[in-house]
Order: sequence, then structure tokens, then C-alpha cells
Amino acid sequence: MKIIITESQYITITEDIEKERYKKLVSELLKTLFGELTIEHEYDDSGDLSHYHIYDKHGEEFADIYLKSFANKGCKKDLTLTQESSEKLEGYIPYFRHKLFSKVLIELIDDKFKIKCDCIQYDYNFQREVRYSDDEDDDDEEEYEYVNYDTRKYNIKKKKKIKESVIKEDNLKTTLLNMIETDGWEDTSELVGGYENLLNIVGEDKIINLLLSCFSDLNVKKMGNDIILRDNHLPILEKPSSFWGLPLKVFNDNIEIRLEVKFGSDITKVYRNVRREFIKELVSLFPDLYTSDVNVYKDNGLYVKYDSFSL
Repeated sequence: MKIIITESQYITITEDIEKERYKKLVSELLKTLFGELTIEHEYDDSGDLSHYHIYDKHGEEFADIYLKSFANKGCKKDLTLTQESSEKLEGYIPYFRHKLFSKVLIELIDDKFKIKCDCIQYDYNFQREVRYSDDEDDDDEEEYEYVNYDTRKYNIKKKKKIKESVIKEDNLKTTLLNMIETDGWEDTSELVGGYENLLNIVGEDKIINLLLSCFSDLNVKKMGNDIILRDNHLPILEKPSSFWGLPLKVFNDNIEIRLEVKFGSDITKVYRNVRREFIKELVSLFPDLYTSDVNVYKDNGLYVKYDSFSL
């Protein structure tokens, strides 16, 4: 999973975000991705402790902590992430703020296991490509995946400890929802690697509730045998007379108008990812609108149809 954001863009986005807020985001994201971490000790042949293995909630190795004789030069306790962990993190957290990210991760390990590391190593900027075996004796070229990446080694000793986050009661979802309100959908999604990641982390139900907050006066109006859901006087959904058995009509542009008033034009990308679920939620709030099939039109002119599905 690649982050499509430049370093200069990232710096611009994060200039107005406090260090504590970034720390909280990283902390909660680590918990979401890897869950409760556990640790095992490993000893050398002479019985001396050589390093620690750290495992994630699935029992997969997350990192190792190498002690002085096995660590990088100048390090007493060297936290080294596995390649798999590093690549997974890169899909969510841009690594441009290497020092801050490194300090946050070392603090989390110290809080959890009471092991204060002074160094950290992890890989980033992963690039994968398919290559083929060039063995001349091999009649069939064997396909394999080649992985190229950079490695970051950082020594934090003699550096000041990061202040403890003042956001104690927040969790990752709440932090991101607050960022959406203040910084917008686009900037927030870029912090976690795109809209898909944002939807996965925050959760579809939270997104839909946030979208619903854009409609301040939802009301049902009957016109003959038709039932219309409006926001104030703007038609959103229309159920034709049940006598004809026609599908529910959704006026997409009218919905997006309301969303853009509160969140700006970048909201449409998020809405379209959850459009069907959002419509289903509207129908559940107003059961009189229920019908088995749904047609989504550009507007109430009904000339352009975007989608059709069943409830």
C-alpha cells in the first residue's frame, strides 16, 4: 500500500497539528494495527540474555530488541522492527517525521515493557516488482517478487523525552473524527494513507453518522400516493406509489449539496464509498420509504442514473 503524498505536502498539513496530537494518532494506530503486544526473552549459549522478541496480537513477530553486543554501533538496546511490520505501518503513517515517530514508538515500548531503548531501526519506501530467474540451466524462468527499500537507523539518546500527550481520553477514532471536523476529509485521509484507510480505521457506522449530521431538517412529505424525504424543502429520496411497485428514487446531487456545505467538495469521495449504506440508513430512519429496489439518479430530473441496488 503506497502513500501518495509528498514530503512538502505532509509538512504543510502537519504544521498546525500539535506534537501531542500526532503522538496520540500514532499510538492509537499502533494499537489498532497490532493490538496487545507480548514479549519473550532469548538467551545465548552461555545463558546470557541476548535479545527480546515482541509479538503482535496474532502471535506474529512485530520487532526485536537487541542488547549491546548484538545492537548497532553505539546502541545499548536497539529496537528493530520486522520488515512486515515496517511495511504495514508505512501504509498508514507517512515516515517523513522520522525522529518524532521513532521517539513515540520507543516510548510506547518503554511504557509497555519497562525497557528503555536508545536506538531504533526500521525499513520504509518499499518498492516491489516481479522478476524472473536468470539461471541459464533452468528451462522455465521462475517468477519471484523483488523488494527494494530504504532503512532508517536512529539513535535517540541524549534527546529530550517527548511530553506526555494531553489527550488522555481520546481514542484513535475520536481523534480522526475531530481532525475531519477541523482539518477536512482530504488532509485527514492523507495522514493515514488515503480514504480507504480512513474508512477502515474510523468505521463505516461513524462515517455514516457524520454524514447524517449534515442534514438538519429531515422530514417526510406525502404528495398524493408518493412519499418524499426532504431536508428542509430539498428532496432527497422519493418513493413512488406502491401501486406501481417502482423503485425508490435517490437524488444524489441534492445529497451532495448538503454534505459539501459542511465539509467541502472533498466529502463526495467519502460519501460515494459508503453511498449504498448511507441510503439504507436513511430508509431505516424513515420506514415508510422502504421498497425492495433503489435507483440512484444524478438529480430529480431522472435523466442520469448512477446506481441500482436492492435493500
